[in-house]
Amino acid sequence: MKKTMIFTMILMLFASINLIAETLPEPPANFHDVDAGTEQNPYQIANLANLRWLSETPEVWGSLEPLHRFYYIQTADIDATETREWHGWFKSFGSETVPFVGNYDGQKYAISNLSGYGGLFYLTRESELANIFLHRAYADVEGSLIQYSENSIIFNCHVSGIISTCSSGGFIGFAANSDIINCSSSVDTYFVCGSDSHHEISAFIGEIDGGVVLNSYFNGSIRGIRSFNAFSGFIGRVLSEDTIIENCYVTTNTPMISTSPLTHCYPFTIIHGNATYMNIFWDMETTEITSSYPGIGLTTAQMKSAATFIDAGWDFDNVWDIHPSINDGYPYLQSQHERPSSDFDDVIPEYAGLNLQNYPNPFNPETTIRWQVAGDRQQETHVTIDIYNVKGQLVRKLVNDIYSSGVHSVVWNGRDEAGRAVGSGIYLYRVKAGEHSSIQKMLLLK
Repeated sequence: MKKTMIFTMILMLFASINLIAETLPEPPANFHDVDAGTEQNPYQIANLANLRWLSETPEVWGSLEPLHRFYYIQTADIDATETREWHGWFKSFGSETVPFVGNYDGQKYAISNLSGYGGLFYLTRESELANIFLHRAYADVEGSLIQYSENSIIFNCHVSGIISTCSSGGFIGFAANSDIINCSSSVDTYFVCGSDSHHEISAFIGEIDGGVVLNSYFNGSIRGIRSFNAFSGFIGRVLSEDTIIENCYVTTNTPMISTSPLTHCYPFTIIHGNATYMNIFWDMETTEITSSYPGIGLTTAQMKSAATFIDAGWDFDNVWDIHPSINDGYPYLQSQHERPSSDFDDVIPEYAGLNLQNYPNPFNPETTIRWQVAGDRQQETHVTIDIYNVKGQLVRKLVNDIYSSGVHSVVWNGRDEAGRAVGSGIYLYRVKAGEHSSIQKMLLLK
C-alpha cells in the first residue's frame, strides 16, 4: 500500500510539471564546410541545439586509433535551463567506449543552468579544454565539468552550481596525467549515500594520479545528506608522486555538515601521497580546521590580503588579483573576469520568471531552493518564499527579506512553523520577488 501511494505521488508530481518542447539537436552552421571541425575551421557551438548535437553525436568526439581530433569553439552564451525538463536530462560528451578526443574552447562564454546525470564531459583523453564557464550547473554524479580526465589539459575553466553524488570531486571526478591550470569551482557538493555508508569525499577533484594542479581554488561547500567520515575541500586522493599542486587555496562559504562524525578532515587532501605541494593555503576560520598537512592555514584576514600571496611568489601581475567586492574579497583569477560580454558572476541569461529550482527533488529530509533576482547589482528586491501543502494550507514562511540581484538559495529542512517534521507528500513553494511570482512543486519521500 505504501509503495503504491509513493508511486502515485511521484506520478502526480511529474504529471503536474508543465511539459515544454525540447530543443532538438542541430549541427553547427559550418558543419557542411569541407574543413569543418579542423583547427582552422572549428565547429561553432552557438546555441543549445548545437550543444545537444555534440552530446548526441559520438562520430564527432574524435578517436585515438587512428588519432583524429576535432576542434570546437563556443560563440555565444548558452541558456540550458530547459535541460532539467528533458527526458534523461543532458548527455555528457564522451562515453566509456567512445571517449572525447578533441579541443573545446568556450571562449569565456557561459553555459548556464545545465542539468545532467553526468558532467559536461564524461571521459576525455588527449583533449584540451579551455575557457569553459559552466554556470549554475546541476549534476547527479561526480565531476560537474568532467567525470574522468586522462592525459588532458584543462585551462581557465570555472564551474558553479550543485552536485549530488555518492562519490567525490565537484569539478573533476578522476584525473590521470592531466594538467588543471587557472581553474576554480564554487560548486555546492551534496553527499547522498545511504545511511550505512562511510566514505571519503572531496569537493574539487576526487582523485588525481599524476599531472599538475596550478593556480586554482575551491570556494563552494560540502554537505552530507547521509553520512561521510572524511572530507577534503580540494583533492580526495593523490595517487602518484608525479603530481604537483602549486599556488592553490581552499575556503568554504558554509560549514561542512555530516550525519556521522568527521574523523579525518583535510583542507587539501585526504590521502596525501608523495606529491609536490608548493604555496597552498586554506582559510582556518571558514573551514573550521586549524591544523593539517599539506598547506598553510591562515585567518580570513590573511586570506584576503594580497601581501600574503605575493610574499609566497604568486603572480599578481598576470594571473591573480584581489578586490574587496569580487569573490568575497579572496584572490581571483584575472582570466575569470575577462569575458566577451560581462563578468562571470553576472552571467545570467534573460529569463521569464524567477528561474526556480530545488535540489534534490524528490528529497529527504531537506532540499535547497534556488531563485534568481533580476536587475543591476545595486538593485534590491523584497523576496518572500512560502511553503504550502496540496490543500493550500500554509506550512512554513521560509523567506521574507531584501535581496540584491543575482542567484540566491535557502534550505528547507522539511519542518513547519512550529519546528515539527512534516509527512511525505507533494508540497508547493511560492516565490515572490518584486513583480515576479512563481509556484513550483516538490516531493518529500521518507
